[in-house]
Amino acid sequence: MRRRDPIVSATSRRVAVWSLGLTAALLLAGCSGTSPGPAHDNTVKAGDKTFTGAWAQEYAQQYRRSGSEFVKKILADGKITEAEFSEVTEKYSTCLAAAGITFQGRRANGSTDFFFPNGVSADAANSAADACGRESGEDAVGGLYLAQHRNPQHLDEATIMAACLVKKEAVPRGYDAGDYSKDSPQGAFPFTDPATGQRSLEECSTDPLGLTMQKQ
Repeated sequence: MRRRDPIVSATSRRVAVWSLGLTAALLLAGCSGTSPGPAHDNTVKAGDKTFTGAWAQEYAQQYRRSGSEFVKKILADGKITEAEFSEVTEKYSTCLAAAGITFQGRRANGSTDFFFPNGVSADAANSAADACGRESGEDAVGGLYLAQHRNPQHLDEATIMAACLVKKEAVPRGYDAGDYSKDSPQGAFPFTDPATGQRSLEECSTDPLGLTMQKQ
């Protein structure tokens, strides 16, 4: 799976960019994967820091990888606040603007949209987005924030996706994690109604536990 998935049209020249490689598999419709959770007693060390909780491994991994003191400061306490997420997003937008690219916001599924002028190629735009993702902390912080909000307890990905699809009646009753893990790589899901099945899959990929609906 490519970390960044460009979608370019001749008219809009829009590119959708996925944040954070570690969460791309969780957020992209049609991708499979399993999560270790819930693991509330999980403890992982990264240098002089100790991370605990369901997402400790991911926090530690990003903390080790990052060479940015700004990013390390955000990750150090094992949580990402809404204000910190907003600050990272603003830095990302500002960085893109400096490259002549306009940030157009973030979709519900975690991808980000930006527009670029005719004089900039899609490859150049994606290269700038890559650089800005690293520089702003979008890669290390943005994707982890979204993934954690999407699945706070880090529950098994295949299990929650299968349950969501069954709840939406997009697949037959009895469809389980094993079925999802088998079908997902090829995107060959046994939708009860092909016309609405893909939409249900996208909705489940965005919010498999129905957390957004619970807040409404």
